[in-house]
Amino acid sequence: MPHSLLFIIIVLFSSNTLGAEMPHGDMKMKKEDALGVAIKEVRRLSYPVDSMRIEIEPIALEWKDFTAKYKDYIDDKVLNDIPKNHFFWAIYFSLSPKTGEVITGGDVWVFVDTSSGRIISVIRGK
Repeated sequence: MPHSLLFIIIVLFSSNTLGAEMPHGDMKMKKEDALGVAIKEVRRLSYPVDSMRIEIEPIALEWKDFTAKYKDYIDDKVLNDIPKNHFFWAIYFSLSPKTGEVITGGDVWVFVDTSSGRIISVIRGK
């Protein structure tokens, strides 16, 4: 099998498995669609989306899963309003520093509800 064909097969398999959702909960909003919602919101907030690094959690999370991974947010007042057994996509946007540059703030988290596709919370860096 030619190497380029093998590469295409691996990429197709990876992209299909990376988009997999958790088997529980009401998952009407796919990860790719949630990303589109988040990008639109970040643009609305006047962030330079095209020059930002975007990270999305590989699976939909519940509050307890998110705070287990990101302990700095356990006491966050905005996030404490999210129902504890609620699933969401967590999408993180950060500025890409130039070589030698240090950036503080300017980042943003967008949390998109997996059942309705609505934004349930936004946390902006300072």
